[in-house]
Amino acid sequence: MKTRKGRTETEIEAQLSKSILIFRYIDDKDLFQKYYSKMLCTRLIASLSFSMDLEESMINKMKDACGYEFTSKLSRMFTDVNVSQGLTKRFLEEMVKNNKKLEVSISVMVLQAGAWPLTAPQNASEPSSSQNQSEQNGDYAPPIILQKSLRLFEEFYGTSHSGRKLTWLYANSTADVQMNYLDRKYQATMSVHQLSILLQYSNQDVFQLGNFVPLTALSLPTIIRAAKALVETGFLISNEKDLTELSVLTLNTSFNSKRINVKVALPQSSKPQEKEAEATCNTLMQDRKYYMECTIVRIMKARKVMKHNLLVEEVLKQTQSRFFPDVQFIKKNIEALIDKLYIQRTDQNDEYEYIS
Repeated sequence: MKTRKGRTETEIEAQLSKSILIFRYIDDKDLFQKYYSKMLCTRLIASLSFSMDLEESMINKMKDACGYEFTSKLSRMFTDVNVSQGLTKRFLEEMVKNNKKLEVSISVMVLQAGAWPLTAPQNASEPSSSQNQSEQNGDYAPPIILQKSLRLFEEFYGTSHSGRKLTWLYANSTADVQMNYLDRKYQATMSVHQLSILLQYSNQDVFQLGNFVPLTALSLPTIIRAAKALVETGFLISNEKDLTELSVLTLNTSFNSKRINVKVALPQSSKPQEKEAEATCNTLMQDRKYYMECTIVRIMKARKVMKHNLLVEEVLKQTQSRFFPDVQFIKKNIEALIDKLYIQRTDQNDEYEYIS
């Protein structure tokens, strides 16, 4: 089977093996893992992977290089995808068995909060991804046509998973829409936010962009990003190039495309890349601090008493598969653990003992 670039899976497997050779020379492997998990998340949610077997093969190669803990979250992401497929199948079978008709057929991915690089906002009534969390409106609800199906799934899920709460990530959800108002029956794939905008045209053909704010309960920046993609695809026509609150958007009843299946570009985060990179690095440093403290406690619990230099050497040895910490960072975390009463100094010079 060929990829879009004309290579076989065997050829790609060989390329992945070469990539791992380069990966082994990367000092900050945990930083690489942060960005890799984000891109893998996008591929899995949007079903963009050419081969799930190759995706898992790459993760196994990283596990061989860095250990199970390094790839545990990545592996859990694959587990969630496989479990969700079976869960959706059982849900649809249950609806047929109980004669409950869905207005819209849905496919749900239930994701473990700690495994995926996604977060819900503080206001849990409007879930979102961490990338655009700040621009979401807490009052947002999906289109009415979707709400019955989502409610039935929540009820189904609650019967077999007591005590668990589902938080819908609407910002990461997509919809396949049949464009019945056109001469040809185009099938369009778009975000749920874009669907919320397009459904407003069921009763009229012209809207001022700002009117979508109260109608959809989305923020203006989110609406502008979503509407921009609809204009670029051709489903909407704008009276001006740069969209603003006062822009007039008209439904394009003469839309024409060579393709029956049309993919609308998903709204991109408005967060500057510099700020996004800064947020990733801040999260990385918190993870390193936690990992460093756990490593030190684990070593001291096993050794009970250690000289400072020997402890630093052992910490460097155990952390080098993820990153290379400087000595000052290690000393800072040792001091933090002393303050937390995990370890303490002995009467001997530069020596620590574990506090049980």
